[in-house]
Amino acid sequence: MRLPLLLPLAALLAGCLKEGRPVVGRPLVMGRAVEKPEFVKDGTWVAYEVRQKIAEPPYSATYDWWMVNYDTAENRPLLQNVADRWGHTHNDAGTWFLVTDEVAVPSLSTTAGTLVLLDLDQGILDRIHDVTSFSLRSDTKQFFYRSVSEGSKLAALHLRLQDGTDRLVGLSSGAAEYRGDRFYCVLGEDKTLSRLRKQDGPLEAIRSKVNRFSINADESWVLMQVTGESGKSQIVARQLDTGVEHVVPATQNAYWMDFSGTRFTYTESATDTHPATINHYDVVTEAHDTAPGPAGLVDIHDIQQRPNSTDTFYRDSSGQLAVVHKGEVDGHLITGGPFQLSWTEDGKYVLWIEPVTSTPPQGKLMIQDLDFQQPARQLSPKGSLVPVPGYFFIGKPDQRILVFWGQFGHNGVDLYYANHETGDNKVVAEGISEVVVTPFQIVGIVRVSEQDLTGDLVNKDLVWTKRSCWRTRWPPRSSMATKWCSCCASG
Repeated sequence: MRLPLLLPLAALLAGCLKEGRPVVGRPLVMGRAVEKPEFVKDGTWVAYEVRQKIAEPPYSATYDWWMVNYDTAENRPLLQNVADRWGHTHNDAGTWFLVTDEVAVPSLSTTAGTLVLLDLDQGILDRIHDVTSFSLRSDTKQFFYRSVSEGSKLAALHLRLQDGTDRLVGLSSGAAEYRGDRFYCVLGEDKTLSRLRKQDGPLEAIRSKVNRFSINADESWVLMQVTGESGKSQIVARQLDTGVEHVVPATQNAYWMDFSGTRFTYTESATDTHPATINHYDVVTEAHDTAPGPAGLVDIHDIQQRPNSTDTFYRDSSGQLAVVHKGEVDGHLITGGPFQLSWTEDGKYVLWIEPVTSTPPQGKLMIQDLDFQQPARQLSPKGSLVPVPGYFFIGKPDQRILVFWGQFGHNGVDLYYANHETGDNKVVAEGISEVVVTPFQIVGIVRVSEQDLTGDLVNKDLVWTKRSCWRTRWPPRSSMATKWCSCCASG
């Protein structure tokens, strides 16, 4: 895979990229409005967005979609006036799905647009108007979508079958999902959970008043949050073949964690007098067991094993972490609503951004050894603020490099490489705008001027400290033209 990404602070993704062809500093496309490049067509082309309008509620931002050949710099327009709300995605057949021409739909309290099916070589394959949402079954050509239904407060749910046939399923009032060749959805004003055993088969009604559902792997049981006769919400388990159902001993606010086989795992939030609880319920035997969670968490939304340890990690909805030894209930806590909390692959350390400001979210990059032998320490320079998200690791498993960026006051954002174990760090690029990083190389725009948003496009070798750069001059906002200025000597 070649090195992608020349987008604002795109270094976040670079840690997941494999090494590719060396960057030689040749520009492909430049412009203030150019965003979100990505390799397509087996890496021979780069697709990118050219921003047209910023978001103005209820409308999302819009862009034109282009692609440029990586080797020849041939540029091709793909689609205009694409709405940012839906993004762009593709199935395994190489068909891309984007939505254009966004309009407001007051009756649905949302917006809709034209769903475009696009082939990068053949162009537009199909257009479907008035679409509010869509979802792909990526391994086939099948997908479903919701569209505006005139005179109704509910959207119409459609299936697009393998042969291209369009089937109207009904008016959507809840979730919908594929399960193999079967399709489940909630329809109508009475919120009836329904099923298609075959995409072109008859529609089966399972149960009404369903607000939420979860089906186990073999599709023998379904969990549903339903509205009972008294008008109160409750969770019930239903055997799909027989229709027999019973109430599950969970509150309406329970957090659904897993439904594997016949066992339903859920958690209940902490109260003023009791910690959060972890519950296991067997929908066949109706056996129910509950256990207290670590004190100090408001609830429990994630449970994982600590790498290379018998300890267990518990996280709550506010991002807090409890590290609990085997056989114990309570443990060490990372509190205070941490941002971007994650642990190292070897399970030795946990990192997070300690909040300082909330709009935009920024804070201090912190680290804690997970044996809690020492107090937490700050990795980012004192006085600097790290954005959220604002750090990641690159390099080989035994030679990990912590990459983060930080800002002092209203100055530019600087890029740092650090050793998370020792705390040593070094500024490797100042005033960054758009960068791609590897353990040995930085490519992107640095030393950006706050006045005219110009900077140096740099290909910097971190081993040999060689540098080549071009001075870039961006066009005014009113112009969509781009301009390159003369090349500078290498430093």
